[in-house]
Amino acid sequence: MKILMQFIRISVKRILAYPNEIYMVFLQAFVSVVSTALFWAVLFSGEEAYGHSQEFVYILAMIALLSNGVQELFFGLRDLEYLVQAGEFDRYLYLPRSPLLLRLGETLPVVPMCQQILIALAGIALVTVRFGIMLTPGRFLKCVGFLLLGTVYYQMIYGAVTFLCLRTENISSLRDLIFQFGDYKQYPLGIFPIVIRFFLTYIIPMGLVAYYPTVLLLGLDEPLPQLYLAMPLAAAACWWSYRTSIKKYASNGG
Repeated sequence: MKILMQFIRISVKRILAYPNEIYMVFLQAFVSVVSTALFWAVLFSGEEAYGHSQEFVYILAMIALLSNGVQELFFGLRDLEYLVQAGEFDRYLYLPRSPLLLRLGETLPVVPMCQQILIALAGIALVTVRFGIMLTPGRFLKCVGFLLLGTVYYQMIYGAVTFLCLRTENISSLRDLIFQFGDYKQYPLGIFPIVIRFFLTYIIPMGLVAYYPTVLLLGLDEPLPQLYLAMPLAAAACWWSYRTSIKKYASNGG
């Protein structure tokens, strides 16, 4: 806990050293959610678009932003490849802590994470008031719980790929391929063919971090994906990739 608080203080000091970044991150998150809402607004010719109500797609946009904020917990994985290429990963290996946890803690973006989460929660509150949606604490907790579960699942898939950079250094093409599916979280899974829905649920699980949490929040009668087998497999793949790659890591002279 003491180390975590130290990482939080470092993150706050880092963002306060560049105060303009606070406004830029806020503006980026705000524009992102507004542009998504406007995109769906122009598609509505009646009460529904692609089989989903207006309140559903607006809540979906807010949940997608909320998931972005939660995923900031794993921000340190994004530039791990460049850290390895520059030889700067070596310094984590000499410390009596897990190199991965130290990297995630050191790069924890507390302020941007909180900004995105607060904007998303404010947006959810605004949509519920505008459309008269009755939310219950139980549905909200289920939504947040599934969102966290989906985020961990996605990060395990992403991590399994990212850790390969400890072996091969350059994995940018494969990692960028995963990033290309990031925008799919803003779309209802029902608009895609069944093969794409399966892909966005179990392979690159964008649906788990936004669509299904929205379903739970609104109390819709839709079956949830069965993750009893998928989660352990993803965890095993991530663990195997990290353990085998860290053993084969060779210093770049950092």
